[in-house]
Amino acid sequence: MDNTGSPRSMAIFELLDYIVNEPPPKLPAGIFSDAFTDFVDRCLKKNPAERADLKTLINHEWIKKAESENVDIAGWICLTMNLQPTTPIRTYNPEQMSLLHT
Repeated sequence: MDNTGSPRSMAIFELLDYIVNEPPPKLPAGIFSDAFTDFVDRCLKKNPAERADLKTLINHEWIKKAESENVDIAGWICLTMNLQPTTPIRTYNPEQMSLLHT
């Protein structure tokens, strides 16, 4: 990160070196729910033996809760990242995104 808190640009080999030699990124504390933070942390383990497999992730507390709520996570990601969805999305309602935030 630069002194403004923004990620700095890196050349491809510099980026690969950074990914291999630096710890995995962490979500900022206090913004996202503990369940979501745990889900992301399990996905970003560098050592494949420590990384959660699909069966574990599918049964994760955050996924189970998301299945029971009427939220459009893919639509939210597209909206957040200013991406065009490949399929129509539901109307985004910020109040429904309680799964992500504390």
